[in-house]
Amino acid sequence: MTLAELAAALALPFEGDGDVALDGLASLEDAGPAELAFVTGPKFESAFEASRAGAFLLPVKFDALGRACLRSPAPYADFARAVEIFHPRPLPAPGVHPSAVVAADAVLG
Repeated sequence: MTLAELAAALALPFEGDGDVALDGLASLEDAGPAELAFVTGPKFESAFEASRAGAFLLPVKFDALGRACLRSPAPYADFARAVEIFHPRPLPAPGVHPSAVVAADAVLG
């Protein structure tokens, strides 16, 4: 997924190279060039500067230093939404499981 595609999916504006390919999410310290990391405020400025992440999810007024980023008024919430995009919850298979058992004297409703 590219940064521009993720921006569209999250309905967030992006800055920088929208063609940055992202294949996952990681912390500022662990992220590599194909991962998105997020920052919540100024206390993470030095970790942001040192990060190798390919793109970032940043608060609206945080200086991006020319790096590719998504802008968010709620970075925690939007990172959680990005997690759902990269790691969707599996849906259970439809139907009744073959090992399901209901007692013969069960009364429903």
